[in-house]
Amino acid sequence: MDKLTPIQTKAPLVFTLQWHLTACCEQKCKHCYMREEPTYLSELKNELDINACFKIVDDFVESFGPFCQKLRINFTGGDPLLKEGIFDLINYASKRGIRIGILGNPNLITPKIARKLKRVGVATYQVSLDGLAKTHDALRGKGGLFNQTLNALSILKKEGITTVVMFTLSKRNKKELIPLIKLLNKSKLVDIFDFARLVPCGSGRKLMKDLLSPKEFRNLLLEVFHAYLDFAKDGGSIYFGRKDSLWALLYHQLGLANFIKTKPSTFALRCLACHFVKQKNY
Repeated sequence: MDKLTPIQTKAPLVFTLQWHLTACCEQKCKHCYMREEPTYLSELKNELDINACFKIVDDFVESFGPFCQKLRINFTGGDPLLKEGIFDLINYASKRGIRIGILGNPNLITPKIARKLKRVGVATYQVSLDGLAKTHDALRGKGGLFNQTLNALSILKKEGITTVVMFTLSKRNKKELIPLIKLLNKSKLVDIFDFARLVPCGSGRKLMKDLLSPKEFRNLLLEVFHAYLDFAKDGGSIYFGRKDSLWALLYHQLGLANFIKTKPSTFALRCLACHFVKQKNY
C-alpha cells in the first residue's frame, strides 16, 4: 500500500470527535436517547477506565494528526462531569494539542469548577435550553433548571469559556424558540445558539406526535431566518448556527445559495448569504 500523505487544502482541515464518556446523568429528559435503550444498564456498568481513555486520545492523535491541521474532541454523555477522572482526561487531551468542548449539564457548574475547566483546557461548554422556564423544566424533568442554566452560562462566560446553547425542537416548544433567542440575545450570556429537531429514539419514541411536519418546519425556518436578520441589524452578539441540513435547501429556495455540480453525482453549495452570518472561529 502506498504511503498516505496529508491532504493539501487552503482551509484548515478539522476533525472533530464527539465522545460519549458516560451514561450517568442527574436529569430525566423526556426525549433522552439513552434511558430506554436496551444497552443503557450495560453502559452504566461498563464504562472505560481512565487509562483506556488516555489510550484512545493517543490513538486519535496518531490516526488523524498527520492529516488534519486541527483536532477537536467534544466530551458528552450523560453528563461528562460525572465521569471519574474527567479533569485529568481533559488536561491530557489538551496537552496533546486537541481543542476541547463539553456537551453537558449546568447543575455542577460552580465558579471553582469553571476555573478548573478553563485551566485544564476547555474551550467551549454547551448546555441545553428547550424553551422558557416552565417548558424547559418540564421537558428536562427538573424544577428550577432553566434559571440554573442561565446561572451556569454566566459563570462560564466570566471564565472566558465559549458558551453554547442547543435547543431541541418539537411541537411542544416551537412557539418559544424565537422568544428564547430574544431573551438570550438580551442577556449577553451566549456566544453560539443553534437548534435541532427532536429525534424519536430512546424515550423520544413516545413523542412521535410532537414531531413537526415538513411544512411546519419549513415555515418555522423561514420565520427564524428573518428573526436572525433582525438580530444582526440590531447588533446582536450571538453566532447563530445552521446545524440542520435543511437550512441549505431553504437558502436555495430563497435564491441565497446555489448548488454547483463539481463531479458526477456530487454537488456543492455556494452560499450567497454569507454577509448575513457573523463569522467567528470557535
